[in-house]
Amino acid sequence: MNILTKATVLVLNSNWQAINVRTPQEAFCMMATNVATGLEIEGEEVSPGVIVAGGSPIGGDTEIEGPAWIGCDVRIEAGVRLMGPVVLGGGASIGDRAQLRECIVFPGTDVADDSILIGAIAGHGGILESMRSPSA
Repeated sequence: MNILTKATVLVLNSNWQAINVRTPQEAFCMMATNVATGLEIEGEEVSPGVIVAGGSPIGGDTEIEGPAWIGCDVRIEAGVRLMGPVVLGGGASIGDRAQLRECIVFPGTDVADDSILIGAIAGHGGILESMRSPSA
């Protein structure tokens, strides 16, 4: 993956917090010195600043204020409100009426009904094992 040629790149620090990066050169310097990680943003921009990967359905009663990235196979239940920046990893599930602001939800993580998360990183037990590639 050559992130320097991509139109949109999310740069994260060691705490998985998004970093405001203005140029590809700045992103490269951060990653070369191991203070940040770059992730290619895939998906379709469905509204300004809201990118959805893999056609994850967004209900009509879901409120999203970007920037937001919603991964593949994400399930968003009724009455959810997302206030960016928000990243929902693939296979995550956001329960009824949950409200998230400035959050990262790791892949496969379930956020309970009526949850309120502000400035949070949500994961589940076994997240590291579920993200590792199978050994040869």
